[in-house]
Amino acid sequence: MFRLRDAKTDEILIEEEPINVFGSDTQFSDFREHVFDVSAYEGREVYFEMEDGISGGFAWFAFTNLRQTGPAFDSSGSQESGNSTVIADFESGDWSEIDNVDTSVFGDVPAASGVPNGTGYYVHSGAVSEDMKGSLKTKTFIIDRPTLTFLGAGWNGTAYAAGDWPWDFGNRYYLKDAETGEILIEQVPENRLGDSDKFMTYTWDVTDYAGREVYFEMVDAVGAEEMATYGGGFGWIAVDNIMLTGDRFGQEVVANGYNGYYLKDASGNIFAGGLSEEQRGNEPGYLGCF
Repeated sequence: MFRLRDAKTDEILIEEEPINVFGSDTQFSDFREHVFDVSAYEGREVYFEMEDGISGGFAWFAFTNLRQTGPAFDSSGSQESGNSTVIADFESGDWSEIDNVDTSVFGDVPAASGVPNGTGYYVHSGAVSEDMKGSLKTKTFIIDRPTLTFLGAGWNGTAYAAGDWPWDFGNRYYLKDAETGEILIEQVPENRLGDSDKFMTYTWDVTDYAGREVYFEMVDAVGAEEMATYGGGFGWIAVDNIMLTGDRFGQEVVANGYNGYYLKDASGNIFAGGLSEEQRGNEPGYLGCF
């Protein structure tokens, strides 16, 4: 088994079996590449472990070229390449990243247990009691990157099988307009029987909302009465690592109070003021629009 472990507690963070198999296009003894997504463990001291726990035929395994790849993280949580912005990761152990939170539901501080693959601190609506209802809202932020991602876990009042979506219940993740409260994106938690309540990654394309001031909201609208409809339980919802990802949009969007046409270079920079009358007279042509 290949493992990534926490250096202080020896907790297994990632575990993966060798993936060599017989096949017509490769030798079973060839090296195969394993890739671990370790973004959830940013700043954590870890070690890599390889354990051979069996004997006999086909019992050996090997590795080489262990390395970290991708841009480094800086201390603020944003990557040095500028391709992510953390909205809330709760690692401060308090609600400082949050604008409004129902502490009777989510607790006085973020949770550190309750989701099997959760790490560090995160939000869990069953932290106090699964019978309670409430909501959590981040501080407002500007959409300046094309994608919003977060880790989500939990249910919508029932251990429904794949395909059954009881939209009459209201556990939701939302992206909302900061000024009007308009729902821009709505997401039901997608945990199903068999996935053991684990966090999964949700990815939203937010390019249509470039330059818009928004906030992220998580709502637990399933209490004791709603859960009883399906026999009880399965009413909690959780979230962690809310962030904008991808390269920043080429030109910062500013609310200037008027519509306009712009001439930009290939990098997206606006030519300030366009061309003067003198410049237009000396150039072989100029760009116009109606």
